[in-house]
Amino acid sequence: MKALIPIFLMFVALEGYSQNVWENVYTTFGTPIKIECVNSETCFILTKALPTRIYKTTDVGKSWELLNSINNNTVEDMSCPDSANIFLTFFDGTIYKSKNKGENFESFKLEGINHSKNITMYDTNIGVLHNGWYITHDGWKTFQLFKIATDVITYDYLYPHFLNDSMLYAIVRIFDQREPQYQVPPIDKPRITDHVNHSLMKLNINTLEYELFYIDHLSGIRDFFVLDEQNVFVCGKSHEISGGSGNDAIYKSTDAGKTWRRVLDLYTDKTKYQGHFYSPFGLQSIAFKDSLTGIAVGQFGKIIYTYDGGESWTYESKLPPKLGGGESKPATMLIRYAGTNPIIAAFNGSIHRLQEDNLAPGPEHKYSITGRVWEGDKGQSGIPISLDTFRVTMTDNDGYYRFENLKVGTYQVRALNKYYDGGNPTYYYKPFDYTPLEYTIELTSDTTGFDFNAEDLRTFYKAEGYIFDDKGLGVPDIFLRTGSSTTTTDESGRFEFPKIESRLTFDVIPYSEELAFSPSSHRINLITGDTTDLLFTATPTTSVWEIANSSSLILHPNPASEYIEIISPSFKRGSGGVKIYNTLGECVIELPDIQHLEDVGHLQRIDVSHLPTGLYFVSVGQVFDKFMVIR
Repeated sequence: MKALIPIFLMFVALEGYSQNVWENVYTTFGTPIKIECVNSETCFILTKALPTRIYKTTDVGKSWELLNSINNNTVEDMSCPDSANIFLTFFDGTIYKSKNKGENFESFKLEGINHSKNITMYDTNIGVLHNGWYITHDGWKTFQLFKIATDVITYDYLYPHFLNDSMLYAIVRIFDQREPQYQVPPIDKPRITDHVNHSLMKLNINTLEYELFYIDHLSGIRDFFVLDEQNVFVCGKSHEISGGSGNDAIYKSTDAGKTWRRVLDLYTDKTKYQGHFYSPFGLQSIAFKDSLTGIAVGQFGKIIYTYDGGESWTYESKLPPKLGGGESKPATMLIRYAGTNPIIAAFNGSIHRLQEDNLAPGPEHKYSITGRVWEGDKGQSGIPISLDTFRVTMTDNDGYYRFENLKVGTYQVRALNKYYDGGNPTYYYKPFDYTPLEYTIELTSDTTGFDFNAEDLRTFYKAEGYIFDDKGLGVPDIFLRTGSSTTTTDESGRFEFPKIESRLTFDVIPYSEELAFSPSSHRINLITGDTTDLLFTATPTTSVWEIANSSSLILHPNPASEYIEIISPSFKRGSGGVKIYNTLGECVIELPDIQHLEDVGHLQRIDVSHLPTGLYFVSVGQVFDKFMVIR
């Protein structure tokens, strides 16, 4: 049974909205920078000040005591593999180690290491230090360095987590300093300040074999939680616009980090919460009790809960006084679970534990509300949907949304704009309106059909220009990309992108291995109209790839999506293998001999459907050429 009322303007009374109750159990001296819970009762908190202090609880966070202090204020990190062993790192590379539950520490430095940040110990022998990864198997008596070596790409290794005594998971920030045409994955979305490639790295510390799985280009990942081998979460900030503000962002992977989806993406200004203010500076820490229940916290006071494995998140509307509720707005917040009880440590030194969980679903919470967001005749993905203002879920790839664990009652459902749409016109971005504005639902059973229609508010302009050679002649057949749009120059060297969304910043990038372009890209942000004067000058490069272009090797189709066909009358059986490389120089496909390909006359076909979008190079004996994969 259901009753629905499409409402075009309604303000909901929020005073009766049930929220959770937190207890301020202790205040530390200094700023908490790490919480480590080693079992269901025992946790340690590290604070940064002079002196460095370590606090301890053995009763699930109900009471705390000062365990020890060290007369040094440059502490960076702490790792506690068990309740007896504690490791600390300091800025100058000094490591402090306790074997007796923190009563005494001994210090030592590792030769050649003058600075260290993160430390993670699987046990007293196996561990890693941040700086690349320094890896030990004997408690730092000896160690080795793992680092991806490259002059043009910088890798920043963050938040290490041991899955077992061999496998390490970590977040990698990848700063690609190459020209845009060589960056992998390619720049296929609007440029937003400080967005860099974030990936998950899986490293075998015994063999040093590793895999990188792309998460997204976003402003920053601030925490990383491994629930089990398959289920992994990251939280942070996306769509940064000004002064560090941006969207709350949570990503979830259910296949060991191979693929990711955003389960939260929302700019938390007053327009989203009908006057209730949350500082829009993203999320800083995330933790899970089990496969369903978790919490994330954010800068200046923000607590959000999930009870369905991260599929929806409920914002705390009544924050504790020292956690953004009026008395203090802490600049940093950390969250971890002591057994089944969550503990928050904040910048102001306050430690809170959950006293009453009033949001956890009970037996009566057995119903669901579902619907879809339509954009024309297809579903619109990645749209925040709110339930009673404070609970938010995101539409899936087909535009569907779902709220579970609901009891009989009255609910309001809205579709939201996830971007900033406040008063500052410089950063205002609202691409769609949604109708109806709101549904009011009298829920007595599972119900569906609460659909929203997206009304397109976007404005589009044209971007066009030319690519000339150093003699002023147009260069045809040059592939270009801006955002997710692609095109190719015509015989005169002219290119055109007929539909570029206004108010978003894009890079227009030409691609060629035989030619260098000046400039390497044009950055555009079309506010008032078309741009028609984008000019590139192309000059030949001297490389093995240029030499290869004069060979008889031909690749088709190019760009490719499912396969490429290699066309050449010079192929001979046994004349050499076929190798395909990415732009990092890594071999991604290798066939020992040309006879392993499917021959169709001169055609040798290779399946490339599994390769991600990017530029690739083919080697057949001493002959080389390149092709693009476009998804």
